[in-house]
Amino acid sequence: MSSKKARRRKRQEADQERSEKKRNPATLFLLLIGAALIILVGGAMLFGTPAGPGEPPWPGATWSPSHGHWH
Repeated sequence: MSSKKARRRKRQEADQERSEKKRNPATLFLLLIGAALIILVGGAMLFGTPAGPGEPPWPGATWSPSHGHWH
């Protein structure tokens, strides 16, 4: 028969092995948020409107190269 101390040690070792295999939910959440941000920024860079002058957004607007937007 095993002692109480030995059973406790065995249970703690089993719990520790199980906890090493699991991922922390907070870490998974942060990884998902990071991946979503990377996908959104990448999509905006690939499919967004090009920067620079094109047609003015309203009549009489002028492009300001120093500011990089319409005035």
